[in-house]
Amino acid sequence: MLNTDAVSNAKMLDFPFRWGGVDGVLPADGQATQMCDDFPVDSFRYQHHLNGRYMRRLLIAFGTNEAFRGEELSGAYRELASDLTSGAYRSASSQATGVDLSNAPMEATMWRSDAGTQFAAHDDQESKLLTHVIYLNQGWTKQDGGVFQVLASKNENDVAFEILPRLGLSVVIPRSDDSWHNITAISPDAPDSRNTITVHFYRPGTSEQDLPVREVSAQPGMNGDRPPRLAACTAFSKRCRSAAIDPTWQRVLCGIGVNLRPLAERAGICAGIYRTGDVTAIDRQGARLLRDRFGIRNYIDLRSEDERRRYGDADALEAAGIAVVPLPIVMNDRSAIGGRHPGVREYADYYCTVLEDMKPCVPDLFSCFAASGGAPFLFGCHAGKDRTGLVSMLLLHVCGAGADIIARDHERSGGCLAPHLDRFRDQWERKGETRGDYAVRLACKGETMHQIMLRLGEVYGGLDGYLKHCGVRPALQHMLRDRYRVAPYAGGVA
Repeated sequence: MLNTDAVSNAKMLDFPFRWGGVDGVLPADGQATQMCDDFPVDSFRYQHHLNGRYMRRLLIAFGTNEAFRGEELSGAYRELASDLTSGAYRSASSQATGVDLSNAPMEATMWRSDAGTQFAAHDDQESKLLTHVIYLNQGWTKQDGGVFQVLASKNENDVAFEILPRLGLSVVIPRSDDSWHNITAISPDAPDSRNTITVHFYRPGTSEQDLPVREVSAQPGMNGDRPPRLAACTAFSKRCRSAAIDPTWQRVLCGIGVNLRPLAERAGICAGIYRTGDVTAIDRQGARLLRDRFGIRNYIDLRSEDERRRYGDADALEAAGIAVVPLPIVMNDRSAIGGRHPGVREYADYYCTVLEDMKPCVPDLFSCFAASGGAPFLFGCHAGKDRTGLVSMLLLHVCGAGADIIARDHERSGGCLAPHLDRFRDQWERKGETRGDYAVRLACKGETMHQIMLRLGEVYGGLDGYLKHCGVRPALQHMLRDRYRVAPYAGGVA
C-alpha cells in the first residue's frame, strides 16, 4: 500500500529549514481514491480550534504496532497501518531525512478538519523528531483552503512554499527550532472535511505521559482549567448511563428543557443518545448539568438557519463547552398538514415528504453521530417532534429497537410538549389558529410512526432499504448499534 521507495526518494530542501515533499506515497489507482471515500468516521473526538472544529482519531496508538480499533477500518487502512509500523517505512523515512529513527516511538493519527476551520502558525514540540503528513482529499483546490505553508519565520505572512493537500502528496518535517509552518483557513464552501494522516516519530525515551493532553472538546471547568483526557471519556460515559435510566434524573431533564429526554426512555434505552426541542430553553446551569451529569459532548442542531435567526443559537450549550454542530433539515412542503387539526394520515403524508427531502443529509447526520465515538450526544429541532422524531426513528432502528418502541418514543413527545404549549404562540398565530388548535398539532400519535414504517417498507423494503438508498454504510450502522445499543429498562415498559 505505502510506496516506501517514494518516501526514501523524498525531495528534501534546506530552506527555510529542512523539510521535504513526497509524491506518489499512495498507489496511483482506484484503491487510493476509494480510501478518500472510505476515510473513517468512527472513534473521532471533536476538538475546538480558533474559529473552527476538527476531529482526531488514532490510527496507531503511541508505541504500538497495530491499527487502533482495526475492526472499524477498511482493509486498505489496516494495510496502511501495517506498512507504517514496518521497518521498511522507518528505514525509508530515515534515509530521506537523515534522522535516526531506529529507536523512536511512533504514533499515527487521522484528522478531519471541518469547513470554516482556521489554524495558527506553529512549530512542533521538542519531543518530536519527525512529522510525516499524508493527504487524503481528491480534487481539492487552492480555493478550498487547508493549504500547507512552509514559513520563513513565525510570522504567518512570511510564506516560503505552499503545498496543496491533495491525494498522493505528503510532507515530511524534521523537527527544529525554525520549523515554523501553517495551514490556511478552510473555505466555508469546501466540498468535504480536510482529511489527513499524521505520523509522529518521537525522541527515544519519550513516554505517552509526555504527549499533549487531547481534548474531547473545549470544556473549561470540567477538571479545573484542564480539559479531560480522552481515556476518561469511556468511564464518564458509563457513569452517565445510570443517569439515563434513573427516573429521578429523567424528571430533572424535563425541567431543563423542552421535550428533552433520553431516546426511547424507559422503553428500550438507547444509552447515551438524547433528543430535545427548543434548545434556547436550556439555561447555563442546565447546560452544565447536561455536560457534567449526562456527559453530553455534542449537540446536533437540526434547525434551519432561519429558525436559528428567529429563535436564537444554542448559546448556553456552547458556553458549557458542548460542541454545536448545525446540520439543518429544511421542511419545504407542509401542505399535507396545512389544514386545521391534521391527523395520523396527514402527518404520515407530511413525514414521507420530509424523509424524501432529507435523504441527501442523512449520511452526514450518521457520520456526525458516529464521530461522537460512543460519548453521549444530543440532537433536536424546534419542537423536537417532527424532524427529531424521524431521526429518532432511524437511530432507534439502527440501534436495534422494534416498531413498537419507536412508536412509543414518538408518542411521548405529546406529553412532554403540552406543558410548554405557550412557547409556540408565534406558530399558531402565524397559522391563524387558536391555542387549542395548536395543542392538537403537538399531540403525537404512535400510529403515525407505524404508518411511516409501512410506507417505507413498500417503497424501500424497510428502514434498512431507506438508509441504504441514502448512502449510509452498513459498517457505520453496525458501529452505532455496538456503541449505543438499546438496553432493556429494568422497570418494564412505562
